Amino acid sequence: MRQAPIIVIGMHRSGTTLVAGLLARAGVYMGRRLGRNHEALFFRRLNRWLLAQGGGSWARPLGFADVLADPPGRTLAADYLRASLRPPRSAGFWGARGLLGAPDGPWGWKDPRTTFTLPLWLELFPEARVVHVERHGMDVAESLVTRRARAIERSRRHFRQRRWLYRLTPKRGELLDTPRLASREGALALWGEYIAEGRRQSEALGGRALSLRYETLLQDPGPELERLAAFCGLDREAADIERLAGRLDPDRAFAYRRDPELRRVAAEHAELLGRFGYAP
Repeated sequence: MRQAPIIVIGMHRSGTTLVAGLLARAGVYMGRRLGRNHEALFFRRLNRWLLAQGGGSWARPLGFADVLADPPGRTLAADYLRASLRPPRSAGFWGARGLLGAPDGPWGWKDPRTTFTLPLWLELFPEARVVHVERHGMDVAESLVTRRARAIERSRRHFRQRRWLYRLTPKRGELLDTPRLASREGALALWGEYIAEGRRQSEALGGRALSLRYETLLQDPGPELERLAAFCGLDREAADIERLAGRLDPDRAFAYRRDPELRRVAAEHAELLGRFGYAP
């Protein structure tokens, strides 16, 4: 691959989807097949596989440190990634145009799991640029808990409809959907793990990492988009900063403040929030 990638990391529900979409509109190729959260399915599958090697998942990511601390296993995992990035499998990201090698031009991917798997990817792309997106933990936690509650309700309905089927064959796929996110406390703890790791990785990279706060991006988009374009080496006019800025809704920043119950929960977790520079 001729050009080093732009990699978007950060906690789920923190604005990584927004930033990935902005980069795509500014001319950065983000993958042939994207999930609904603008995640390149190609890299998402590889990251899922990586986290599983440490016995974890996106909601239990800390076990991946065991993979990184195991030299033979780490080398083997990196070799697998290298093989996966070669044609014809790389067509899963590049499409048919990538069968003969990666095209020129800016490219990258977004997947929150990369927050923890990044050290391995940097072995393959040592010149990669990393964009770390942060958001207030209370908004992240509420979004995760709400999404999980909806998923559990869907599972409950499907189970009732197909109860007879499970007498004949085992269920495939998830049923409980990340129990850790059943409470705001669990979701906030996970947010803390992601933001700590994202900052650690960004600090190690120095000038090859850019940190963005979701709230600042929404409330003062012009300068933040200028920073993002300059960091990614994008032409300002081609990126059309003004047009991108007009798409952002400042009312989505600090949404939890409009809910008394969420303000109360945030106050109860002031120590955790404050540890990362966020007021309750």
